[in-house]
This record gives sequence, structure tokens and C-alpha cells, in this order.
Amino acid sequence: MSTRLFCLVPQANVDRIRNLRASRRISFSAAGVATIAIAILGGSTWLDFRSREMLATARKDGNWDAIVKMIDEDIAAAPERQQSRLKMEKFMMLLTDAKMPEKGYAVGREIFESSKDDAMTLNQLAWFVLDDKRVAQRDIPFALEVAKQAVTASKGEDAAILDTLARAWWESGDKAKAIEWQKKAVDGAEGDAADELRSPLQKYESGEAPTPTKKTSLRLDGEPASKPGDAPATKPGDAPAAKPGDAPTAPRAP
Repeated sequence: MSTRLFCLVPQANVDRIRNLRASRRISFSAAGVATIAIAILGGSTWLDFRSREMLATARKDGNWDAIVKMIDEDIAAAPERQQSRLKMEKFMMLLTDAKMPEKGYAVGREIFESSKDDAMTLNQLAWFVLDDKRVAQRDIPFALEVAKQAVTASKGEDAAILDTLARAWWESGDKAKAIEWQKKAVDGAEGDAADELRSPLQKYESGEAPTPTKKTSLRLDGEPASKPGDAPATKPGDAPAAKPGDAPTAPRAP
């Protein structure tokens, strides 16, 4: 563990970390709590007093390029086992506070390519794109691709990951696939977890899936990206596109 000093983390953010860990959407050691907590704050991870002051100044000035540079320096200096976690912080920050989705999804692609056997990392990556309310531009095709690989990496045995894939299909506008995979998630869970997983299943069965729209900053099919604020393209008779957050909140994993 680094000898650098961690930033002080407000209790509210610590509570958010505990909730994430309880839901098994992310997996990390006790020593990693401060790392992820600082990611929520939008900052770098291992910070001495001087770096902390520089970071505060950069955030105040909105100098996200400087912040990205500091995070990149942390990644280069970190032990190999910590680097993927730091890259995940960078990915989250670029998609939210920094408002740099193109760069963010480029980092997300790097994480995806280097973590194809790591089901938990892939699930965290996909779920963040699908569910975090701070993400303004959701690359749904990317989230779907990542969620599929997470299911492959977990051999289809993790109900929470199956639930993520169902959500990705739902956001893609494929109601039948969403129902199919949510049923698999329910079948793979037990007790209270299974009951919680039935809630989104009921949503998928009774509702209309969102109309596929350009919800992405990095199209996998080569189409131009939509600009923030663009109205989604719809066809006559199409159901209105769902807004971020319309799909059911994911339940906790067993």
C-alpha cells in the first residue's frame, strides 16, 4: 500500500461506498475504500498534501486536463494490481464531472479490452454507463457489449450480471431479450434476491422498451454521435424514448 496520505473522505461518501459494496456491483478490499471514495469526489487517488492542493485548485478552475494528467501520473506510479481501479476512476470522472465523454469511452474501451476475464470489473463498467444518473451521454451499444462479455466471464452464473445484461437489452430497445435475460437472473437467484429481481422483470413485461436512439458519444456502428440536447429520432407510431432512470433500479445481488 502506498505511503502517500489519503484525502479525508466525508461520511456521506463512505456510506455510498458501503452501499455499492453491499450490492456487489463493485468488489474491492478495505484498503480500496478510500480509492473508490475519492473517485466519487472526482479526484485522484493517492494524494500527498501538495498534490491535494494542486487538485483542489484545478477543480476550482475547471482545469480537467490538469486533473487527468495527475491521475495518469498516479496510474503510471501505481502497482499493477491498482492500475485497473485507477483507470475506472478516470473513466467515471470523464463521463461525469469532467464532461469529456469521448475520452471517457476511450478509457472504458481500454478497461474492457484488458478485463475480458474479470466479470466484476466488466459488470461495474456496464452498470455505470446504464444506471449512473450523472452520465449525460450513455453509450448503450458499448454497455451491451461489455455486459455480454461479463456474462461470458461469469459463465452465466451471477444473477446480478444477468440482470445487468437484461437492463442493457432493455435500454437498447429489445423488450424480448430484456425479458429473456431477466428471467434467467430470477432463476439464478434465491430468496429475497429473487424477489427483488422480479420487479424489473414485471417492468419489462408490462412496459414498452425505449425506442433505440443515438444515446452514445462513441457509436460502434460508425454513425455520427448525437450532440447533448439533441432530440432522439423517432418513427411514426414509436413509443416515446425513455429518459435516463426510467428503467427500474437494479436490485442487489444475492
